[in-house]
Amino acid sequence: MKYYKTIFDPSENIIMLQSKNNDGSQPHSHEFIELVYVSSGKGIHNIKGRSYLVSAGDLFIICTQDEHLLQPLSGEQAPFQWINCIFLPEFIEFDFAVFPPENKYVGTEGFEMNYMFQTMLQEFSEKNCGYLDILRGYVQIILIKLSRLLQEKATEERYSDRKMHNYLKRAVEYIHQNYQNNVSLKSLTASLSVSPSYIGKVFKEFKGMSPITYLNKYRLEQSCKLLLETSFPIHQVAEASGIKDPKFYFSLFKRTFGMTPGEFRSKYR
Repeated sequence: MKYYKTIFDPSENIIMLQSKNNDGSQPHSHEFIELVYVSSGKGIHNIKGRSYLVSAGDLFIICTQDEHLLQPLSGEQAPFQWINCIFLPEFIEFDFAVFPPENKYVGTEGFEMNYMFQTMLQEFSEKNCGYLDILRGYVQIILIKLSRLLQEKATEERYSDRKMHNYLKRAVEYIHQNYQNNVSLKSLTASLSVSPSYIGKVFKEFKGMSPITYLNKYRLEQSCKLLLETSFPIHQVAEASGIKDPKFYFSLFKRTFGMTPGEFRSKYR
């Protein structure tokens, strides 16, 4: 379903609506901008195939061509309700490019937003002198606050990425410096003062493997150098690479490279 510009009164270019429960459960897009403020209850808001669990105080911006739908989760005793502020881009001077296309949602300071949206509903309903100027002013404030909140969220996400990268760098350095010793997940996390689950998440996110898998991979890489550059016996190569159990070394090596350490040495030396 698609909504067109023709739904607007040309003298206004803005509409305020109070919606609830299944009013928005049909997937739809439109040729206008829509602000969706959840005023009560709980529901699911699906935007461009991405679902958000929402409740009172949540605010979304839906730009032109974004398909979305709202589905209630709460019952009639606590109905899922939201306020729609829909307007054409020409209603207000604003650079909508500040809103990232992949991020449509923020949780807001509910009391302030609730007051503004309720006031806008009343102004639109009563249509007293100057009501369009008041609506335009409130929309401008809401858009600026929304852009601030989204920028703050993006900054927090960038900080989180930088933090994870820093821990990854320190973890990798620790492994590279201590791989010949008895490195374990416990000793690694103790050196970083983080939990095993967190460092596991970091490695999974950026390396696609667990810290111990990375450790064993690095040990095997070092053992390959020793196999090619020295005449050490295989068991000594394993020990010098930090793997104290020769049987585990043979098994790990063959599973990784498809040949034994001796075959590797014979083939590539």
